[in-house]
Amino acid sequence: MKRIIGLDSLRAIAILLVLMAHFVNKLDFLGLYGVELFFSLSGFLIGGILYRSMASEHCWSFKHVKSFWVRRWWRTLPNYYLFLLVSIPFHYFVTKGGYPTQKVR
Repeated sequence: MKRIIGLDSLRAIAILLVLMAHFVNKLDFLGLYGVELFFSLSGFLIGGILYRSMASEHCWSFKHVKSFWVRRWWRTLPNYYLFLLVSIPFHYFVTKGGYPTQKVR
């Protein structure tokens, strides 16, 4: 399957909306739109992959769907665990032992 530049561009816009929401307090409402756009695109793309694999198989069963999701998770979980390994120590050291660095007035 060839990549569709328009969908990749929309995905990049969704990610930028979420990042702007995280880094600019006045734009926090944009995060909702970014997340909804990203999940909509993901559902569309994953649904397309499932549909194409169903169309190419003569016999489609729960086993095929399970195999698809297992492969998907094996692609996703290493990135998730890497994120945890980096973010937990980062958060601990940035907040000086688990406490926020901002002082309450």
